[in-house]
Amino acid sequence: MVDQRTTNEHVQESIELLRQQIADVERDTSEKKKLVNAMSVVIGRPAVYRDQELCVQPVLTEDQFYGMNLVDALVEAFRWRRAAGRPASTVDELLELLRRGGFNSRSASIVNFRRTILKTLREDPQFHKLPGSRYGLAAWYPNATRQDGQPADELEGDGQDEVAQHAA
Repeated sequence: MVDQRTTNEHVQESIELLRQQIADVERDTSEKKKLVNAMSVVIGRPAVYRDQELCVQPVLTEDQFYGMNLVDALVEAFRWRRAAGRPASTVDELLELLRRGGFNSRSASIVNFRRTILKTLREDPQFHKLPGSRYGLAAWYPNATRQDGQPADELEGDGQDEVAQHAA
């Protein structure tokens, strides 16, 4: 009798391998499209491909955030979303992305994990709250002023205290 769990693991591994191969082909295709556009401009013709056709969607692996502390995982999540064309995020979008990417939360519940994410976003100077309920990396908004009145690029400290605080 075939072990269903073993079969499922093999199928999942195959899916991940295929997704990575697809991402590689899409990246290669995107580079070729950019070259075609550049060559078209050189000969005085309009670009053949629109900017939207040149973007490659990043692949989220199920272990993308595994083993990371919360601050590093959030920074990586923001970078991943930016590469996907959706940089600013709500707490719920980040929570779902971290969950799908294999982040190992030690929180007893989703509600507690959400609170921990929100607290980290509010306290760590690497993050910036946009108007409304969205957050991004402070480095993306160098001229923005934080809620505490300091410009985002002039905050003191390196955030290591928060990293240690949220590593557990």
